[in-house]
Amino acid sequence: MKKKAGFNRYEHIRKAEEFRIVFRTGKSFANNYTVMYILDRKDGEKPRIGWVLSKKIGKANCRVRTKRLIREVFRLNKKRIKDGIDLVILPRKKITELENYTEMENMLLELWKEKMVLR
Repeated sequence: MKKKAGFNRYEHIRKAEEFRIVFRTGKSFANNYTVMYILDRKDGEKPRIGWVLSKKIGKANCRVRTKRLIREVFRLNKKRIKDGIDLVILPRKKITELENYTEMENMLLELWKEKMVLR
């Protein structure tokens, strides 16, 4: 039986201090849909992701859907992301124009590939 690609608590950033470290020392990149902070921890551990969604994105259901799509893109592509990377994603209002998972995945993978986050 094939092992599922799960998403556990060690693979996402939760603590405020961890977010602050990424914001202070990481590099920021942006496109029309999102702003992304990247921090190379240089510890060889698994990549981690965090997200910050403001009410500007939309109502709660829009924010939750956006969060789920981002998490799913990360979950299915985490083996392609370099080890020791912290990613924090701040979606912009325009991200609600992405209608399905495929569009979200293409947008994020293009940004990650451009910024050499992928192996």
